[in-house]
Amino acid sequence: MNRRYTLGVIAALMLAGCGGSQVAPAGRAPQALATATHGSSWVLPEAKSEDLLYVTSPNDSAVFIYAYPKDKFVGEITGFTKDPYGACVDKLGDVYVLETTVPTIVEYAHGDNTPLRTMFVPEGDEPLACAVDPSSGDLAVTNADNVTESRRHGNSTILLYKHAKGKPKLIYDRGFGLGAGAVGFDVYDSAGNLFVDGDGDQIRLDELPKGSSNLENIAVSGTLIYQPGGMQWSGKYLSIIDSECGQQRTSCDFQLQVSSSGATIGNSISLSGSVQVYQPWISGHTLIAPDIYRQCGGSQGGCVDLYKYPKGGRPTASFPVATAFSAVVSKAR
Repeated sequence: MNRRYTLGVIAALMLAGCGGSQVAPAGRAPQALATATHGSSWVLPEAKSEDLLYVTSPNDSAVFIYAYPKDKFVGEITGFTKDPYGACVDKLGDVYVLETTVPTIVEYAHGDNTPLRTMFVPEGDEPLACAVDPSSGDLAVTNADNVTESRRHGNSTILLYKHAKGKPKLIYDRGFGLGAGAVGFDVYDSAGNLFVDGDGDQIRLDELPKGSSNLENIAVSGTLIYQPGGMQWSGKYLSIIDSECGQQRTSCDFQLQVSSSGATIGNSISLSGSVQVYQPWISGHTLIAPDIYRQCGGSQGGCVDLYKYPKGGRPTASFPVATAFSAVVSKAR
C-alpha cells in the first residue's frame, strides 16, 4: 500500500461533492428544518437537555446536530472557513471540531453554537482527528499533513494540548514519515493511554503511555486491515474501522484485544450497505456510521447509518447528511 491516506481522505471528499448540499441534512423533523437558514448557526433551546449526535459535513462546511437516539434534527453549526472534518467530545459534553485545510480547532459547549474557544494550530499543520483523555482532559490531535511535517522533522506528529488549552506539545511519531504512510486517527483508553493508527505497508498501531512523551509501536496480528480509520475504546476492546474492508467498496469494524505483548485483531463486524466510513461512534449497543459516499435519500453522497453493535448486518435506521465524515455523541449534563 504505502499510501499517505489521510491526504487521500481529503481528496476523496473533494470528489464526493462540490459546494453545499441542495437537500436538508435530515428528513425526520420538518418542524425543525423549517426554521433552519443555511449559512446561519442555530440550535433549538431544548437541545441542551438532550443527548446529542454531532455529524461533520466537510463539503457543507457545517456540523449538524441531532437529538439522540431520536435522530431529530435540532441544529447546525456553520461559519467554518472551509471544511470541518474531525470531531471529539470530552466527559463534560464539550465538542471539539477540526478544520483541516484551514487549520482550526474550535470547542463548543453541549447544545451551543457559540464557540467556547479556538485553539492555536502550528502553521502548515492539518488537524484531522482528535481524542480527549478522560482522566486529564488533555486533547490529542493527529496531523494530516504528513509531507510537510516529515520535511520539517523527519516524522509525523501529534499535537497534544494540555487540558485542551494553549499551544500544543508536538509528539513525534518516528514510525511515520516520507514514504512511510501517515498517522490517521486516535483514541484514549480509560486510563489515559493514547492509541494512534495509520497505514504504511500494513496497518500501524502506536501507543503513547500515560505520562510518556514517546510513542511505542504495538505489533498487530490477525486479519489485515487495509484502511484503518476511527477508533473507540469499549473498556475491553479497541474498536477500529476499516473503510476498505477486504479491499472492497465497503467498510467493517474490528475488535482488537490489546495486551503488553501486542494487539490481536479479533471479531469482524460487517456494516452491510456501507461504502466508505471513516470516523464512526459507538453508543451502547449502537454503532453510528457516517458514510461520505452512500446515498440514502439525498441528491448526493452522504449518509448516517445506525447498526446494532456488535452484531452489525444491515442498518436499523438511516438519514442523509452530505459527505458525512465524523460522528460523536455528547451526553446532557
